[in-house]
Amino acid sequence: MAISVRSFGISLILLAILVSTGQWQGFRELNTRSAGLVLAEGVCAGLLGHFAYYYALKVGEVSETILLARAAPIVTVFLSYVLLGERLTTLQLGGMALIIAGSVLMIL
Repeated sequence: MAISVRSFGISLILLAILVSTGQWQGFRELNTRSAGLVLAEGVCAGLLGHFAYYYALKVGEVSETILLARAAPIVTVFLSYVLLGERLTTLQLGGMALIIAGSVLMIL
């Protein structure tokens, strides 16, 4: 229920922003393939991700769940390197090191 209320509220706010800024006209330019990919991403990241997160909070330790969830930027950078062939910058590696260091400090 919480995910539904949250998503509905966010959708209303985003719709208001689109209408007030005139960007809603971009829907006309959106092709079926792009719309499908964005929808699939929303289902996977938004819906399934939140279900998994709330389930982990329910059955596990909050401190461990938060640490795992906060590792998402590291996974994203790694997958962009492996799957998309993006290069790793010194700044990204430094950020990843800080995330890891912060996680270690939270465990101690």
